[in-house]
Amino acid sequence: GPDRFEVYEHSVHSQVSPAVIVNWLRRALDDGDLSLVYQPIHDMTGEVVVAVEALLRWHHPTEGLLLPDIVLPALEDSGLIVDVGAWVIDEACRHARRWRDITPHGMPPIVFVNVSPRQLLSPDFLPTLEQALDRHGVEANQICLELGTLAAVPPSSALWMLLRECKALGVRLALDNFGADDSSYGVIRRLRLDYLKLDKQLTSARNATPQDDAITDSVLSLARALGFETIAQGIEDPSSLERARNSGCDLVQGFYLGLAEAAEELDHKIAAGRSARHAVFH
Repeated sequence: GPDRFEVYEHSVHSQVSPAVIVNWLRRALDDGDLSLVYQPIHDMTGEVVVAVEALLRWHHPTEGLLLPDIVLPALEDSGLIVDVGAWVIDEACRHARRWRDITPHGMPPIVFVNVSPRQLLSPDFLPTLEQALDRHGVEANQICLELGTLAAVPPSSALWMLLRECKALGVRLALDNFGADDSSYGVIRRLRLDYLKLDKQLTSARNATPQDDAITDSVLSLARALGFETIAQGIEDPSSLERARNSGCDLVQGFYLGLAEAAEELDHKIAAGRSARHAVFH
């Protein structure tokens, strides 16, 4: 999802300047203090882990965990997102290899990694991605680049060609928060995606109206026609899971199904139920 930093109650105060946050994170990156946690993405039974989404986490020694709406703009504006993003890709590939090794007779989970336009437009992005895949011996189709809003990216941008090159490499592509605004439709015209992650307003059962159901049905029909798998995110209660099932979504993600955990804590869930997944990983 859009929040690549875990949110906890005791978080850095919003009045801390972006420059200070950037300095903290640069030091944490240099000192090896960053870590990743992973939120599972399940099949429609809610039992089999088909994929995981990588989320960056860092505990400040005194301030706790950082809020994404404070950290992400600071990283983007400073350009540090390029270095931090490269570390995330490498670490995600390391864990992807770990999960492949513990599922020798089945299929490992697809690892979703959030990327921003600034990261993608870095001249080192594609070489960094290829090197991480090679270094850890990971198949490209075990990694999925999750794209946030691309509304401000012009049709002439080199970003679109870069994403097509990633796709040609075998890496999967997902569009986050589909349906949140009209700009999403421009993206699916330009890219051959693998997944649409539906915006929470399309998947939540809370206060859902017949109009909401009709819109969700039309989005899912479009996704099927284009050959995209759909992920209902923001599943926070049994009724939302049931709504996603009835709507015909392919996969589900949310607090009701599982919180983000360290890679080691997910091992037993990933190692279980592999035989049910052979048709999902292709």
